[in-house]
Amino acid sequence: MISVVLPVYNEAENILRVPELVEERFASLDDYEIIVVDDGSVDSSEQLVVSYSRSHPTVRLISYGRNRGKGYALRRGLLEARGASVFFLDSDLDINIDGLNRFVEALGVHDVVIASKWARGSKVCMPISRRVQSKVFNFVTRSLTGLDFRDTQVGFKAIRREALEKVRDELRVDGFAFDVELLLLAKVHGLSVAELPIELNISEDTISIRDIWRMLLDLLDVSLRHRLRLGVKIS
Repeated sequence: MISVVLPVYNEAENILRVPELVEERFASLDDYEIIVVDDGSVDSSEQLVVSYSRSHPTVRLISYGRNRGKGYALRRGLLEARGASVFFLDSDLDINIDGLNRFVEALGVHDVVIASKWARGSKVCMPISRRVQSKVFNFVTRSLTGLDFRDTQVGFKAIRREALEKVRDELRVDGFAFDVELLLLAKVHGLSVAELPIELNISEDTISIRDIWRMLLDLLDVSLRHRLRLGVKIS
């Protein structure tokens, strides 16, 4: 079985299109599930998914009353996932998932597969300000954690069940630095990680100062916690 986890927060405009696209890509498979995690949306996202799931039994909904953050939503979804391979995908339609099958194939060789804006072959359309923010965040991430990935933040990743079970109980971050913690734990546990190119179209010009500040605080927390608690020196 393949599990796809979709974290959602106020995505009523797009929310049904993403499960439809995933179902199109996996139409030839006999066994897959789509887990939509509604992270305290205040729009009609939850109601739309409930209605959609009645005629699409591959879709399951997890919801809770208040917004807890993308990392929290992903952890909830990963705990519920039953697949031998688990994907997680942003629900804002910025990412072209035509390459989904390439990720399935790559999991036959690697423990974790991540999409990267800066991998050779990627096609990226995004404002200059977002490019600068991405590069700066990656530089800070490398400096604090020792990770050498070109990109940690694209919301399209996949992990094998055996690898997930090694890292799942150690994931703590509720916010956007969840991806960094996952990759840091992958390094700590000696898991193999592959970066694949992606087609990405981001129209939003900037991330809020508040979100940037939270991500930096999470990065500091992740770096200190795993260096000290696990006693691992990140090179």
